[in-house]
Amino acid sequence: MDTEWRKKLWKTVRPEYFFWAAALLSLSALTFAEPSLSSRDERIASAAQTEEVMANPYRDVELFAGAAFVYEIRTGRVLFSKNASSMLPLASLAKIMTAVTALSLIPETTLITIDAEAIKAEGDSGFTVGERWLLRDLAKFMLLASSNDAALAVARSVGSIAGGTPNSDQGRDFFISEMNAQAAALGLHATTFKSESGLDLPARLRATRGQAQGGLGASEASAFSSAHDVTRLLDFALTRFPRVFTATRFSDVRIAGGGVVVGDGNINLDPMFVRPPAPGPDGAWGGVDDDYGDLRLRAGSPCIDAG
Repeated sequence: MDTEWRKKLWKTVRPEYFFWAAALLSLSALTFAEPSLSSRDERIASAAQTEEVMANPYRDVELFAGAAFVYEIRTGRVLFSKNASSMLPLASLAKIMTAVTALSLIPETTLITIDAEAIKAEGDSGFTVGERWLLRDLAKFMLLASSNDAALAVARSVGSIAGGTPNSDQGRDFFISEMNAQAAALGLHATTFKSESGLDLPARLRATRGQAQGGLGASEASAFSSAHDVTRLLDFALTRFPRVFTATRFSDVRIAGGGVVVGDGNINLDPMFVRPPAPGPDGAWGGVDDDYGDLRLRAGSPCIDAG
């Protein structure tokens, strides 16, 4: 009986069936097996790349500006750099160093007198001769309204006090030399100043104070710096003199005596980014799910051509 059963089984289940069953089982094992080392490595690399992009949202930024520099103040880690060391005309950003130098030389509560020479500077800030301001308030006004009058008044008055001279013209020269000394002390190697306001030098002064380096247009500039140096200077200014420099967040600032310094009206307006930055769902910055936004400006932004 047993022999007969074996014969029937052999006729029914042929040897090739075992071969194909084994092949099918092997294929299934390959299909559902754990990912290979190479595929794991690919996934790890992809995850690392995603994490890197989230950690540095500027990594793939395409910028049309000639130069830029972005870094984390807390860590010093550079996030973005483009021609960061190129020496370029500084224009009104020179007033950042004017404020830093003045606040470094004398107390912020020193009274500054507006003289007749100061109000001759380009632009009209509404000053009157003999007006007196606390240095910190005049510095806020200068930064907020980009006032050339205020910058000249600061340079002449602070330079005279710190330089120990009654001659305001000599005081101004002393002050500008201190601006350059401050830049050197901060390691700002691409930064030089020939004026406190950043205004182009008149032809008569270009001959006496020396031609600036650069092309025909750049040769008239009175201040030069780089994206790297300006960023480092702002870091120092905000850290050392927060009371003055944080005031530039507002469109107007109250000063001693109840007065109001009125800015140019752009600071409190929506800059109209393509997609504004936003923290993650927890509402706090610093997480991996923060959205750093798209900081390109839409048409009609108040930041365009605002100076």
